[in-house]
Amino acid sequence: MRFAAVRTLTAWVLLAQSAAALSVPAVASAAAEDPKAWAKKGAEAFNKGDFLGAAQAFEKAAQLDPSDPKNLRYAGRAWQQVGHWKRALVLLEMYLKIEPNPDHRASIMEFVEPLRKATPRQVAEALDAALARFPQGRLEGEAAQLWDDLDDEAAVQHASELWELARVRAASDADRQAAEAGARRSSQRLAALKAQRLAAQQPKNDPAKPDHVPLPQPPTPAVPDKQPPAQQPPVTTGSSTLRTTLLISGGVLVLGGAVLGTLGYLGAQDVNDRANKGEYKSNPDGYFTDKGAKDNLAYAGWSALAVGVGLGVWGALTGDGTPARVTVIPHLGPEGAGLALASPF
Repeated sequence: MRFAAVRTLTAWVLLAQSAAALSVPAVASAAAEDPKAWAKKGAEAFNKGDFLGAAQAFEKAAQLDPSDPKNLRYAGRAWQQVGHWKRALVLLEMYLKIEPNPDHRASIMEFVEPLRKATPRQVAEALDAALARFPQGRLEGEAAQLWDDLDDEAAVQHASELWELARVRAASDADRQAAEAGARRSSQRLAALKAQRLAAQQPKNDPAKPDHVPLPQPPTPAVPDKQPPAQQPPVTTGSSTLRTTLLISGGVLVLGGAVLGTLGYLGAQDVNDRANKGEYKSNPDGYFTDKGAKDNLAYAGWSALAVGVGLGVWGALTGDGTPARVTVIPHLGPEGAGLALASPF
């Protein structure tokens, strides 16, 4: 009972919010408060395929006349056609609670059951598809919240993009501030999810496997009056070629990566500036396409730069074809005995 009461309260809150933001004009001041006039507007809009206008009009009628359950039914069906399944289910569930006719309740179940069985991801994807069909509804913020609730890295990244679009298309300062707050929450959650993923990828020591301890080797007996064999000079064939190749390749990748990364970064900034000027209000898909292309260019550039740095370091540490090392060599000279350090650096 407590859950049903909370859900009913949620539905009336949705109706109040919808009425406050409603953009369907009234033909006269009297008609503006007439639930039958709003219901008629909703029916006309629904029959014309204007499901967003129908949903808003039926919600207004339901707010003005809470005793008529039909307006809740029609508003829920209209939102279902729009693609806002979460809002549709709340309204239809409320209709089922106040509709006295059992035949009428049974007739709506074929529409309610698919909404009940839909997964959170399917609900988010449905509203995502509605954004392009009904841009005048400004549903980006509600879609962003659905993707945020999925709480996986890719979903939260998409939510962050939707919050930015909601900020650009905000109709009021309050909507803009809400979108900015949502974007901040998404950024914080995305950083936390990335940190968790990186931590999970770190190798962990297995306490069940002890470290390997090599067995001590017996000392080699000294052979008196025997000259040590002459040391052969190390074979360096091909070492300079390998080192030169690594250094040149690394330098080319660093230079090219820096150029691509800078171009991608500046391009992404330009797309954001154009979005802030309202160039993408009528084409939100174009914003994602342009922004994604510039971001991919930047990522490719920074990746190439990182690989180039790695090759350069490898080349710097490569002498005779193997990683650089330091060797201790005994030294005997006219000034006395000592140790010498040798390295292929």
